[in-house]
Amino acid sequence: MAEQIYYIHGSSDSTDKDVIYVFDTLPSVVECKKFCDGKGINNGNIITVNDGVVTSAFKGSIDEVNNSLFSTYSLHEQEYPLLITRKVERDVILKDIRVVRKILSTFTRTQHRKIVKEALRGSWQDKINLLKNLDYASIDLDNVEKSSKKDLLKSFAFQIGQALALHNGVELYTKREIREYFPDLEPYIQRNDTSPDKMVEYIRKYATLLESIPTESKGSIAHFGEIFNATYDINKEFKIAVSR
Repeated sequence: MAEQIYYIHGSSDSTDKDVIYVFDTLPSVVECKKFCDGKGINNGNIITVNDGVVTSAFKGSIDEVNNSLFSTYSLHEQEYPLLITRKVERDVILKDIRVVRKILSTFTRTQHRKIVKEALRGSWQDKINLLKNLDYASIDLDNVEKSSKKDLLKSFAFQIGQALALHNGVELYTKREIREYFPDLEPYIQRNDTSPDKMVEYIRKYATLLESIPTESKGSIAHFGEIFNATYDINKEFKIAVSR
């Protein structure tokens, strides 16, 4: 039996252990989950690698997984040499789609479940409008997820920090990078602040940025014009056309 190649990745000071396992082919979702759960870690992932780049991933977008592992591999003591040899171009809009859906999905467990569900099934504009205008002050973050309020705010800060920086052409993959690029987010990244006020300010700032991107929607299909000139199925999270 071939030896199982794996890598530790992410922030060097992370409280969780993020491990990526390399397979020849990606198993089914059920098999991937069973394998990662069997390793007894919270943040396990499975990838395939071909010609020096990630070609498929159980969790996350391929471009982000590739570049994150490439960028943070050296921050950890590793048992195996890195098979990835280069970064790939980041898909900025795909990152936005995933971040928006992740944040809104969190609030399906609140009193706003109905309008959040409607937005998640609706157009891109529906999602952005709710992201910007949701009554965050009325939400008790202590009762939103199994994770603590600090963990939830840290997750939001990390994801929005990554997305905002990516629009500036900057890739951030560690907590230290987020803290240095966005000092306002440091208390959340460090899990030292449970007041959501500044985080809500960043969420709305992010929504305003997304509003500024010329977009045409028809159901779940959204075309992002000018700079990106690409079309995505925002509910299935994949690009369906490079241009039109």
